[in-house]
Amino acid sequence: MLSPSLRYLLIGVGLLLLVFPALSYYQTVWGSAFNYPFEDDFDSLLRFINGFTKAETTAGQKLSLLVAQHNEHRIVFDRLVFLLQYYAGGQVNIRTLILIGNSSLLFLTGLFYFASLRSLSLPARLLYFVPVAYVLFTLHFWELTVWGMASLQNLYVLVFVMASFYLINSTPSRPRAFWGACAFAILATFTSGNGLFAFPVGALMLWLLGQRRYAAIWGGVAVLTAILYFWGFERSENLPSVYDSLIGNTGRAIDYFFTLTGSVFATSPEAPSRAGKVLLALYLGLLVYLIRARRLTDYLPMLGMVTFVYVTCLLLTATRSGFGVIQATSPRYGILSVVLVAGIGVLLVEAMKHQWARLSVGLGFAAVAVYLFFTTQGLNEVKVADRTRLLQLCAAFYNDNPQNLLVYWGTSQQEGQRILNEAFRRKTYQIPKVTLADLASTPRQLDAAEVIPQGTITAEARPFETKDHIVFWNTWAVADGMDAHAGRTEIIAQAPGQAYAFDTGKHMRYDVASQMQSMQFAEAGFSSVLPKAALKKGQYTLWLHLTDGRIHAYKPLDQGFVVN
Repeated sequence: MLSPSLRYLLIGVGLLLLVFPALSYYQTVWGSAFNYPFEDDFDSLLRFINGFTKAETTAGQKLSLLVAQHNEHRIVFDRLVFLLQYYAGGQVNIRTLILIGNSSLLFLTGLFYFASLRSLSLPARLLYFVPVAYVLFTLHFWELTVWGMASLQNLYVLVFVMASFYLINSTPSRPRAFWGACAFAILATFTSGNGLFAFPVGALMLWLLGQRRYAAIWGGVAVLTAILYFWGFERSENLPSVYDSLIGNTGRAIDYFFTLTGSVFATSPEAPSRAGKVLLALYLGLLVYLIRARRLTDYLPMLGMVTFVYVTCLLLTATRSGFGVIQATSPRYGILSVVLVAGIGVLLVEAMKHQWARLSVGLGFAAVAVYLFFTTQGLNEVKVADRTRLLQLCAAFYNDNPQNLLVYWGTSQQEGQRILNEAFRRKTYQIPKVTLADLASTPRQLDAAEVIPQGTITAEARPFETKDHIVFWNTWAVADGMDAHAGRTEIIAQAPGQAYAFDTGKHMRYDVASQMQSMQFAEAGFSSVLPKAALKKGQYTLWLHLTDGRIHAYKPLDQGFVVN
């Protein structure tokens, strides 16, 4: 029996350990979220708001816009949040939407906590739950950290599914909870298409709980929801053939599935696939063990969640593996692998009834969780900074000259610009007042005699000159014998008797890595804004300086500028 003081100490330690990864994650979200559209934001958000708010749009047309298909999904929840934010703030703010989308992780963590380890005392429950937080608040799914519509869709669907399963588990003791479970399953379906799989998994849970009557009602709700979802549904022509993906290329589909489910272990090219196989073995082993021990119904919400994620991964394998195995590592899908690790980890801990066995499994889970948390931070912080910096430069270019309206939307540059211009006219969205001066690097004075050609640099680095700035944009550089991840790039402006160095921001350039046939060059991209006003008058030559602290390489560029 613990003394009160030791009990409170352990509770405090548990809470501190739980809070740390969440604070770290939200510090990244707060500092990186930027109010500029990216990819599907143009279509799902801005085009929708532009059409919905037109005075001539009828009530029927507004309803059609709300439930309209977006790719293979009915993103009604996203659009309701868009409207709520728009009418509350007077215009669309994508930064706010990113913050709302990422708040989902707090709800998901809370649901995981309430659904697991219920037989333990509060101090033990908190301490054993700590690894779950370190897994859920990784940056493995970094793209959702800085993407408005995608964070709402891909994160909240998991919250609604978990809430539905939690309430299903409460149905035997609280029959009214069943109707809440139905509501959350419907909401999940109209948040992201995979939410529809909450119904078959939920039906199995109700059957295992002996709730036959509710299972029948659940089936009826599922049928009605599916009819509404698929009414007028059109399959995307861009998707690969399911038959070809699963039957024609079975080996590729298997590799895709295991890479997808184990993607959070992306420390080497082979690691995700191997991890995916281990996770599936653990999941199937748990099922066999719990069935034989007749304890399956003790852990239904978490088992249901893990099963739901596996079904989702099977669906993605059927519809996406034709794009190639590399697509399984897409960060927007990374949350699925994260949830699998968190769910299977806590189930392993909970299934161990012997105190020392549970402690051993708990420590192993904690070691894996902490390793994943800090590893994914190092791998993905630069990607988050890359995305934010690119969007900030888009805003700054526009504010410097409205003719420079840059769009990150692979569907159509021209259509993206048209949507943005319509939003400007209707005042539904406004580009943040970020300027090139806000993004400018501070010059550091050098000895001009030190700047001489040295080493071998390969680069594409033609700057863009404005009245007051020199801007390096969509540029890259690599030096022989230097890993781009460990190295850094500086821009040097050299004039007779004087030289200045400017820091750059790193950007991901997978095209360069492909060209060089090595992922060590994936971080070869860079950007920098040089303020002319910070320099003395003179005729300047521009140089690249690449260094990893051990090797230094200098190369002059064929473009300079004059400061009068």
